[in-house]
Amino acid sequence: MAGRTLEERVEAIRHFNRFYTRHISLLNENYLRSHFSVAEARVIYELARRKTATATELSSELLLDPGYASRILRKMGKRGLVDGQPFEKDGRSTLLRLTPKGRETFDRLDSRARESTGSLLVGLSEKEQERLVGCMGNIEMLLGRPPGSNRQIVLRPRQPGDLGWAIQRNVQVFSKEYDWDGSYETYVAARAAAFLQRDRVRERFWMAELDGDDAGCVMVAEKSENVAELGLLLVDPPCRGLGIGIRLVAEAVAFAKKAGYTKLTLSASHQLTAARRLFGKAGFRVTGKKHVQEFGHYLTIETWELYL
Repeated sequence: MAGRTLEERVEAIRHFNRFYTRHISLLNENYLRSHFSVAEARVIYELARRKTATATELSSELLLDPGYASRILRKMGKRGLVDGQPFEKDGRSTLLRLTPKGRETFDRLDSRARESTGSLLVGLSEKEQERLVGCMGNIEMLLGRPPGSNRQIVLRPRQPGDLGWAIQRNVQVFSKEYDWDGSYETYVAARAAAFLQRDRVRERFWMAELDGDDAGCVMVAEKSENVAELGLLLVDPPCRGLGIGIRLVAEAVAFAKKAGYTKLTLSASHQLTAARRLFGKAGFRVTGKKHVQEFGHYLTIETWELYL
């Protein structure tokens, strides 16, 4: 809400925290009707995710006091949930892992967590569920931005020459990072040319600038009266990690909604790990896959969709 003071924004966040912790029962002494506290359950989850870890790694990852983390691990060791062996790279450390009993405990907790999380979605339509996931992704991305994200990032409409930059940088980056051949340049140039020939009211192209320099781009093109397609998304490698991709996708989604589309779609290769993670956090979901031979490789092309 525009016009809020800093104090009002702080209070709004605190209000949401109280609502959310109550809603997911984090105020309960025991986690998911188990004998574990929330901190203990987090240790079990992290060990299950990592397979092995040292006590230092666990306390650092979970932001736990090292002494508190050690007490939790000793307690779990006595209960037969965790064991360890000397860490070859550092004889002073122990490499910890879940025992079979610990793994069974994790499986029970994970099943209850899935059931509990699923209950949050009861009563919400599929479209509302996608909106909820998208909002959570936005929170995670905004609060997880690294230091340096206060640099000046500006999104602006297309100017002469921007599509030429988009073609050149897309081809250069994908050739270097994924070894895609010259046919990709033909593909990108054709999409850009088609956009220029139409340039309809319900289509847009944006450039991102970082401290005044070109840093990324994205396009929304009309596929039908109700469906738009997101394309030419790129963040220049030196500019990654600052939230530019987040901003570009959010701008494209906001425009598509305002233009009256009911769905935004895109295609992405399985190789694009970071981009696919970004799409998922923005609320898109995979609705189809096809295996093709394109750009000099055998690729799995995924169709992602977001209902607006």
